[in-house]
Amino acid sequence: MLKKLEIKNFTVFEDITVEFAPGLNVVIGENGTGKSHLLKLGYCVMKSSWEAGKEKKKASEAGLKPEMISYHDLFTKNLLNTFGAESIDNLGSKSNSGIHVVGSFDDTGYQFSYNKSLWESSGVTVRNNEKYMSVPPVFIPPKEVLTMYSWLPGLYGKYDFKLDQTYPDLTDLLQVPLLRSPDSTLIGNLVSVIQTTIGGKIIIKNNRFYLRLNNGTDREVELIAEGFRKLGLLSYIVLNGTLEIGNTLFWDEPESNLNPLILKKLAKILYELSELGFQIILATHSLFLMKEIHILSSESQHPVSYISLEKKQGKVSVQQVNDIGDLDVIPSLEAEIEQAPIFLNTP
Repeated sequence: MLKKLEIKNFTVFEDITVEFAPGLNVVIGENGTGKSHLLKLGYCVMKSSWEAGKEKKKASEAGLKPEMISYHDLFTKNLLNTFGAESIDNLGSKSNSGIHVVGSFDDTGYQFSYNKSLWESSGVTVRNNEKYMSVPPVFIPPKEVLTMYSWLPGLYGKYDFKLDQTYPDLTDLLQVPLLRSPDSTLIGNLVSVIQTTIGGKIIIKNNRFYLRLNNGTDREVELIAEGFRKLGLLSYIVLNGTLEIGNTLFWDEPESNLNPLILKKLAKILYELSELGFQIILATHSLFLMKEIHILSSESQHPVSYISLEKKQGKVSVQQVNDIGDLDVIPSLEAEIEQAPIFLNTP
């Protein structure tokens, strides 16, 4: 699980440190404050560690002496592909300044840092490099991917798509076959709730996804609501073992194309997953989703970490609290308060 990110001179971040709880983390802030960038950076940090562990294991199984794993190459590749940048220089918040990123993990005690000024040479400092992430992180982007499954994996590697790496990464995870015996706890707490909500089970047939309705009819996912597709994807990556206890799930704008009734169910699903042992880091603009999560945490006393990003005079600062009421600024709340008199006075 991701414990902490220390970031200097990276995109919109001049100098911030963010600590993540082992359970549910909710990142909020106005547009341009770096919510998505924070999630993507955390994802790149964890993915690079997991890939390095795979490379070392592969070399060991082949009877080869593993060379020093190049975090420089892995991290550079993941940053460029995930952020869609043409060069590392373009990711710096200031020209001629070093990018510095340190990621810390609870389960490995592993830390590493990258400095842009040294990028072309070693570019990396590694501590405790015998330990790596044992499971891959999962990133769910704002747009659903079930409808991309049949064409994206083959075309992305060949053509220059203006689509960040989180989309093909997720479609790759969907290619993993279903488990014979999925975790019964997760099935009870997640899959059955989702299948009831969307009216059936997500299946794959002829290299396409379908919703198998309760009456046995198969309907192409293109013909069901996008919000249902997003929930269906969540259930599918549980059933194929991609999402298992101990994973870190990054989810950018989960509220996209979900109505309040379904958002209420999603809040409960995410909260229960965090109680089961998942680390969830989500970025949201939805005050409704934040309220529902706050209600759930108040009722069960299982803390939630709220991470608020705010830009003042061009500099992004961070505030972290365990109670949404302690936040100095909630942009979506301020917008709702401004809108309320207009709405109430409308004939």
